[in-house]
Amino acid sequence: MVLLKIAEKEDLPLFTKVYNQAIRMRNVTADIEEITEAQMASIFSQHDTSRPLYTIFNEQQAIGYASLNHFYGRPAYDETAELSIYLDAETRGKGYGTKVMKLLEQEAASLNIHYLTGYVFAQNIPCNKLFEKQGYSLWGELPQIAHIDEKRLDLNIWGKQI
Repeated sequence: MVLLKIAEKEDLPLFTKVYNQAIRMRNVTADIEEITEAQMASIFSQHDTSRPLYTIFNEQQAIGYASLNHFYGRPAYDETAELSIYLDAETRGKGYGTKVMKLLEQEAASLNIHYLTGYVFAQNIPCNKLFEKQGYSLWGELPQIAHIDEKRLDLNIWGKQI
């Protein structure tokens, strides 16, 4: 079982922990330095009822967060959102991502969002497989657009009409 609940400020320590785990992986997020809880609060404040931030729960506890993000910030894109999923390291690879993605698609549809996008480094094989498995199409590739440590990373842009 997986549930999404609208995030609350009390969730910020978990979100910060999980996001910093992703930063340390070096192929999940374009952030290079770990963030503070105050910086995570800034991310939290960018969400509203039209583009929610959710806490992800399994049967026992909160295990991460997911979001629907504004796409490009122009009114013509109001029916499009970028989705993000961040899971605690101990819960990855157990099918939660698939379940969360399905729930996010349902949430998006209820918010009059008709297109979802995802930005994934090509080197993040599990995440690319998740998007592909869920019926997303590769809408674009940006070669060597990111520079983390001494490596260049390619960015895949996934998309789906829901």
